[in-house]
Amino acid sequence: DMAGSIIFAANAIRGRPIPMFARGSHGGIVFKPKITKILCGKAEDSSGHCGTWCPHATVNLEWDERVDKLCSWRPTDFGIQLQRLTNYQRQFRMLFYNEIIIDGRWLQQHVPDAIEAIFGQRQVVEIFRRHFNLDATRIPFLEIDRDNWQEPFRIE
Repeated sequence: DMAGSIIFAANAIRGRPIPMFARGSHGGIVFKPKITKILCGKAEDSSGHCGTWCPHATVNLEWDERVDKLCSWRPTDFGIQLQRLTNYQRQFRMLFYNEIIIDGRWLQQHVPDAIEAIFGQRQVVEIFRRHFNLDATRIPFLEIDRDNWQEPFRIE
C-alpha cells in the first residue's frame, strides 16, 4: 500500500508550516480525490498499514492520544476524525502529519490516471511524464509553499 496526507486549511497554526512526512522533504503526489481508493487514515505515521478501526466518535469527543493514536479511521469518518485531531493540535500548538493509506494494488492498475499532479522535484515529474508519454497539461508540476495553508500549491 501507499501512504499520503490530507492538507487542509483548518489545521493551520499561525507561524507553523504544513507538516510533511520527512524533514526537508518537499515532494509528493497529488491524487485525484474522486477515483483514488483510500483504505483508511491515521492521526500519525502508521508505517503504511491500516489497523483496528477507531471507535465511532463525534466532533465533540476530545482526541485522546492513548485511544486515538494507533487506531485507523474509516474513510467515512475522515471529516470527524480530522476535526478532532485539529482541535487537539491547535489546543497544544503542535502539528504532525496525518497518514492516509491508499490501496497499492489499485494504484498500480490506475497510474497515471489516479495522479492529479506532482510537486517538489521537477526531475521526478519529468521522468514520470516521459515514462507515461504525458505532457504538462496532463500532469502539471507544482511548487508547494508550506507556509500558505489557504493555497499551498501553484503551477510552475
